[in-house]
Amino acid sequence: EPGADPEDVSKEPELYCKECPEGEGSGREWQQLGHQACPRNTTIETIDLPHNYWRASKRTTDIHKCTLWDVEVSDGELASPCLGGDGSESSPASRYCVEGHKGALCEGCVESGSYFDGVNGCKSCPPPTYLAVFVGVVIGGASMLALCIERLRRIDNARLQRAKRHLLRVVALLGLQPKLKILVSFYQVINVLRLREAYDVRVHRAFTEWLDFVAVVDLDYLLGKLALPRDCIRSMGLRLAYLEVWPYGALVFALIWIWIYAAVEQALIAHDSRSKGSPHSSRRSGCEVSLSSPRSLSRPNRPRKPWWHKPLRRSIFATIVIFYLALPVVSRGLFVGASIRCLEFRLDDDPKGETVRYLEDNVGVKCGSDEAIEPVFWTFFVLWPVLVPLAFFLLVLHVRRSVRSRRPSMLANSTAFLWRDYNAPFIYWEIVDLLRKLFLTTFVFFVDENNGNARLLRLVVAVFISALYLTVLALMRPFKRSDDLYLACMSNFLLIRCFTSGIVIKLCDESGAFVDYSCAYYTGLPGSYEATVLVGVLSITMLVVAVLVVAMNIATASANPTIRLVSSGCEPALELSEGCEHDGFVSHVWSTGQDQAATIVRRLQMLLPGICLWLDIENMQSVASLESAVGGSSVFIVFLSQGYFKSRNCRRELYAAHAASKPVIAVRETEQAKGALSVQGLWTEGREGCAFEAGAEAPADAVLGRVFAEAPVDWVRLHVFQLESLKMIALRMLKRSPYYREC
Repeated sequence: EPGADPEDVSKEPELYCKECPEGEGSGREWQQLGHQACPRNTTIETIDLPHNYWRASKRTTDIHKCTLWDVEVSDGELASPCLGGDGSESSPASRYCVEGHKGALCEGCVESGSYFDGVNGCKSCPPPTYLAVFVGVVIGGASMLALCIERLRRIDNARLQRAKRHLLRVVALLGLQPKLKILVSFYQVINVLRLREAYDVRVHRAFTEWLDFVAVVDLDYLLGKLALPRDCIRSMGLRLAYLEVWPYGALVFALIWIWIYAAVEQALIAHDSRSKGSPHSSRRSGCEVSLSSPRSLSRPNRPRKPWWHKPLRRSIFATIVIFYLALPVVSRGLFVGASIRCLEFRLDDDPKGETVRYLEDNVGVKCGSDEAIEPVFWTFFVLWPVLVPLAFFLLVLHVRRSVRSRRPSMLANSTAFLWRDYNAPFIYWEIVDLLRKLFLTTFVFFVDENNGNARLLRLVVAVFISALYLTVLALMRPFKRSDDLYLACMSNFLLIRCFTSGIVIKLCDESGAFVDYSCAYYTGLPGSYEATVLVGVLSITMLVVAVLVVAMNIATASANPTIRLVSSGCEPALELSEGCEHDGFVSHVWSTGQDQAATIVRRLQMLLPGICLWLDIENMQSVASLESAVGGSSVFIVFLSQGYFKSRNCRRELYAAHAASKPVIAVRETEQAKGALSVQGLWTEGREGCAFEAGAEAPADAVLGRVFAEAPVDWVRLHVFQLESLKMIALRMLKRSPYYREC
């Protein structure tokens, strides 16, 4: 101890002489470096710190390891802002720091117009006009890209239009939207692993350059590094505003662009209308549907909606997408970019002695200089990670009835980004997934608030949450498409692997608290380099396996064709008529038509995912409910085979369809051995069977006239021809659905 009487020291050395402090990196690491921190006659004030170590004052043994830069100075040693030594040649503010640095861990900058970038030390802040130029370049680039896309869309070139239709078909076939959302969610979570304030998982420095590309597409990186380094904003309140308000700026730009484009488009339409007559005169209205390549099924010419209807839908969609992408980034920015929490460093070894506190986000700034920051912090916390998921939930809650009844309103179509990829019972699943991401990227900061980034608890909790979500996901199967489910499961499995690998890397991190014995003892690996190599090999192996599994499932799914619109490549809209619960009622006689009716229902359900058909062997609870089941179906599909009109229950269904004015789609058996009759034979049997139907209000000819108003679809069992029969049935159903009724 300094100031001690030598005679007292010699009498009671145990009271005055202490072991040399180990610091965060442990004294054994100092010995490995060949550094002797405590030579003979060392006092607490003259402790010689190794390179890359720092303490808050010369009166404390609370020693901390600093950040290493990726710059080699000599013999493999990396540069660091912490100079080490005994601090005798520096001022108190910059003690133990290299020139130009000061503050805790030497991460503050002496010059007022500089900031600490964590890679190369202090750098000069860009001029105030730099942010305006950056925003202008981004807006200009986005505008030029949008104009080029619109220009290509309007080029009247047959080859280009064919390429466009082919691209749309491929995109629709692959179902890119849910897959992109899954990949974006995976990236948003995995990108937090490397952040010092969150999990602080750092791979060996030999591999850091390989992972630099991860930060390039990070919105937080673009704002905090390229646009304007956040440390250049001295006021924490302004920094919070900068990090939390930018999505509103992006939204304003998107809305301005959408409405300007809509106004220009409306003006062009009005000009074309005056010069060429009705804008609808050359529009096609025919309906055609295909499994491969006939023509297109286009939506009919309905009464025109107000011109602002389309931009309003686009505005709602753009708002949802922007907030969906920004939510995890902005929410974690509350903790990573402008944390109100402080790190405390002891100025002496007295437990009740003096301490100094620095902001966790910027250890070059002392706490207490901006006391008004906490209310601002909690305001943004409620505004983003609380209110945004709540708003999404309320939107889905508001449109749930129209979605489940398959009669989506304008608001439901505008919010389809949130629910369209999921089965009807799970339209809230996007909110569940959003909460999972928020927990792993934001709420995890509340786990072991003071030292969570230096310990393993956060990683353990993240593994538990990811495993729980994967289990629920596999059991619930919320996705409409199986390939989306496989990709989501694989992505969460990879997340679990990343978090568990993060535990291994953290145990072996040379700059962490577990160095010396933890890595070899718990993992059997000698150091950080070997741990990183092992994790990298496992990651690449799992990624290759994941890609192969997903590709195989996509190939399997694509082998089962579905009916799509040639004009857009999308599956047709299956909109139910008002008051209906089923798309179609399938009527047949059990003796000759039961097996083929079941085949029709099963194949249509495969070709038109989401279609709901009523079939007696699957849905009937009571014979007395036949009439109500017919009334609750949009169309009436009748499978005509020998004996149909002789069945009393079949005639009941037929007369119920006639009384309810249901559209009738007739399908005729064509195989003689299975009960096929000619159209004339069916007409004759129908007259005989319906002529004396008890209680029938309509004459037989009126009922049969409705059945044979269109030539029946010939049902052929051979696979290729059966597909053609199914396409004809699907086409007639779609033409009679509310969405395409006027085709």
